[in-house]
Amino acid sequence: MNKAELIAAVAEKAGFSKKDT
Repeated sequence: MNKAELIAAVAEKAGFSKKDT
């Protein structure tokens, strides 16, 4: 798992899209 994937996973749990990755 890389940084971008971690950000995406956290963003999804927070209710955001991956647009900010």
